[in-house]
Amino acid sequence: MGVITYFLLCGYTPFDRDSQAKETEAIIAGDYKFEPVEYWENVSETAKDFIRRCLTIDPTKRPKAQGMLEHKWLSSKVPHYVTDSTGGATDLLPQVKKNFDAKKTCESFFSLPGIDSHRLPFTQSARQSSP
Repeated sequence: MGVITYFLLCGYTPFDRDSQAKETEAIIAGDYKFEPVEYWENVSETAKDFIRRCLTIDPTKRPKAQGMLEHKWLSSKVPHYVTDSTGGATDLLPQVKKNFDAKKTCESFFSLPGIDSHRLPFTQSARQSSP
């Protein structure tokens, strides 16, 4: 839940590194930051707290799904957002679009253990081997 929320709010994953080995090390260590600042300046502290709690390394200390649904970012009647110059909610989409790298995200997915891109019908390698 934390990784997905992080990704949706900024456009990249929290443990994004230059290699799969470094990314794995970052995941194990819980090594992530809300950086660069310009990607996160319009995300509320309440949203960041939600992510921090979701990404707690120790599973015995990490809240369960029900607990996260009760987090004030999701459950409060008062909206939690950074305001723009008009006093309304800041639109995060332009920044997310700027940060999102579809090719890198797709490559990262297919590098996961157990994902065989040759067996997926929508990949180029599968199309090439089809009659």
